[in-house]
Amino acid sequence: MFAALRDALQRSALRTAVKRASSSSVHSQSMRWEEFAAKLRTLSLFSHTQTLLGILDDSDLELAELIRRTEILALDDRPWAVEGIGQYCAERCNQFGSSFRNLLRDEDLPNWSIGVLHTGVGIALAENCLRGVATRAQKTEIDVRIERFVTLCREAARPGYVGMAVECLGFVSRFLHPRVIPFIDKALLPQNNGLSAFFWHGVGRAIYFLPSNLSPRRSAPWRAFELASCEAPDPRTLDNMTAGLAWPFLLVNWRRPEILESVLSYHGKVLACSNAFSSGLSAAMIMWLECTDGASDIRNLLQHQPATDNDLWHHLIRRPCEEAIEVTYPKLTADNRLDALFRFPMT
Repeated sequence: MFAALRDALQRSALRTAVKRASSSSVHSQSMRWEEFAAKLRTLSLFSHTQTLLGILDDSDLELAELIRRTEILALDDRPWAVEGIGQYCAERCNQFGSSFRNLLRDEDLPNWSIGVLHTGVGIALAENCLRGVATRAQKTEIDVRIERFVTLCREAARPGYVGMAVECLGFVSRFLHPRVIPFIDKALLPQNNGLSAFFWHGVGRAIYFLPSNLSPRRSAPWRAFELASCEAPDPRTLDNMTAGLAWPFLLVNWRRPEILESVLSYHGKVLACSNAFSSGLSAAMIMWLECTDGASDIRNLLQHQPATDNDLWHHLIRRPCEEAIEVTYPKLTADNRLDALFRFPMT
């Protein structure tokens, strides 16, 4: 799926450019290159999990043991690698015709790994579901594929996590098969349970990582938001895409809050008209705390004092995230509905 992005990771010219640009005295240029380097690092941790952890193609290690291997990585790098492990295990099930039933229900799995394992499995299931689909595929073919995908997600997932896997269908389809997105959406409607909202959230999340938005020259924040606005068929869908797009803006860039300041400087007034962006940021922060067992420094972002509009930062980022951590997170945990983090609204 990420062949083009993996190629980018391997180009020595790009690595040299990142190193050169990071030392640039021009603040805005340096900030863009640092965001670019963070994107590539994130994709590398996910795409090259086997290499990083020394996992052989014919490995027969149990899932819990594979996760223990991530302890060699920094705390905030582990979730990306565990997501790669989830994809790897699901791909092996596909390869050997093994059942997906109860794939993620092993009681030995650490609680912090459960969420990102579901997204990794969801990516593999979505790739398999859409493999070989024609741009002009018949409606009945799309319907059969999507019904099978949802069935496998429900078989593999724990209760309260199904939406996490389903969301990845939007993420994968936007990368590989954007022209069939409207047909996938229609095929999901008979499935009910709000699966379409998860799907469009994934579409929005994918936009941030599209190859066309990867280069620092094209990574200005307004491009991604304009693309989401153009592709959304209706306001409700745009809200879910905006919430999905907010996820990587936070998770890739939380160490550089100036990048989020840049987003607000271009889009703050528009984003303030809806709760979607703030909801997406809040959900991403909750998910990161969940999959780092609460030990990540990501909370430090909430103490950031912006150089420009502190009121806008407080309204769109600090206050929504604090409220979500204190109120929404405990409620979703108690109700066993953590997959609600992958849609808008969360409640």
